[in-house]
This record gives sequence, C-alpha cells and structure tokens, in this order.
Amino acid sequence: MGGQCIPTYPIYEWGWSRQDCLDYLYRKLGVAWSKSCCRHCPYAGNKSGWPEQLARFAALPTEAAQHIIDEYVCLALNPRSGLFGPGKSLITRLHSDQVTEPITLAVARMKTMPWAIYRVCRLYYAPANAIRSLDNVLLGGHRTVHTALTEVSQLVDIPLTKNEEISGAPVRDGDRDIHRRLWLRRRCDGIYPTQEEFYTAAPAQALDKELDSFADAWADHTDVALARLERRVDTAIAVVQQTVIEGQERG
Repeated sequence: MGGQCIPTYPIYEWGWSRQDCLDYLYRKLGVAWSKSCCRHCPYAGNKSGWPEQLARFAALPTEAAQHIIDEYVCLALNPRSGLFGPGKSLITRLHSDQVTEPITLAVARMKTMPWAIYRVCRLYYAPANAIRSLDNVLLGGHRTVHTALTEVSQLVDIPLTKNEEISGAPVRDGDRDIHRRLWLRRRCDGIYPTQEEFYTAAPAQALDKELDSFADAWADHTDVALARLERRVDTAIAVVQQTVIEGQERG
C-alpha cells in the first residue's frame, strides 16, 4: 500500500458497546449473536465472558473436547502455557465448574490418537526472550509412547518428573505440572543466557520447529556435561526406537 494505509475502527469511533452491536445484529437479522469462540483465546475466560463460554462447553462437548486436547499438548511442551495463564488451565476450570463431559471425551479421543515423544529445547537470552527447538523423536500409540519414554528414562538413569510446581503459577489454587518429563537441563532464572531441555509425551499434533540459526546458538552455549548427556539420551532413544520397530513388525 506504499505506506499510505490508515486503519480506521468505525465501531469504536461510533462509541458502540458490545450490547449496541448485538442489538444492531438482532434488528437486522433477527438473531441473538453468540460470542466468538476461538479455542486458543484466553480472554474467553474472563469474569464476564466465562458463564457464556462455560454454557457453550456444556452444550457442545464433542467440539469442546478438541479445546482440551490442544491445551494438553501446549502444556506438555510448556507447563507455563495454561489457557488462562501459568498454572490456570481450562481442564481445571471445567472440573471446578462440574462440566466434565468434554474432559471424558477428550481423554477417550487422546487414547486413540497418534502420540509422540518430543524433545524441547529453549535458549533464553532474557526473561520471555528465547529461541526454541521442537523435535518429534518417536511416534506410536498412547501406550507405546509412554512405555518408550519410561524405557529411555531407565536406560539413562534419569527419573521422570511429574506433579511439580509450575514456574510463575500461583502458589495456591494453581495447577501442577501433570506431564511426565525427562529433564536434561533446567533453566536458571536470573542468569542469562540459560538453557532448558527435556523430553515429554503428548498427542502428535505439534510440528517440528527450529530456526536455521538454532543449532549453532545451542552448541555455543552447551557445556561438556550437557553434550555428554544429550549423546546418552540419543543412544537410548535409538535403542528404544529399534525395539518399537521390531515389535510392530512382529505384530
């Protein structure tokens, strides 16, 4: 547009409220227009909007189940990414408001989906300033992937963690990290640059993602101990992958 585009917001300029918009739509179309429902939007859970949103989850449990699955995958990759903030997940809110049918459907659906073990790496240069790498290292069914993650943990002699406090989440009335993680390196808040690296399991919805410059930057900040640990885990994953392949061939 040659730098000549000037945005305008006529509804704002008219001074219309949300109710004004709803009234206009009803006069023109004879329809009581529902609030939009983007399942990735944290604003749907604010105090004024949540009753309407909750009613929609209750009325459409089959559709609501996918919202829960999406959040589950996000929380596996980053326990601080609850839909309503760190430690404030959709699934917990639905539990507390006793709308459980979407949760039941989501759990059943996830058991039939392909799953993955993900390797997650983040290199922080400052708070909330990081480059990331996401890598799917093993695919399989729900039970296969969970068993494989346990076997990798045993081979490298690093216990899986679960039910830990979530960084940045409320101390009271906040969720705990329900996902099992094989931690290779935890970030050190207040010391930068800092790294975090872990393996976890979740439905295979997330795509591999990495900047072209990530590998070199990661290598520049990886010490000998972490590099040695990474090689051990790589070897363990290769062993477990072969076991999975042989089991599939026998099956």
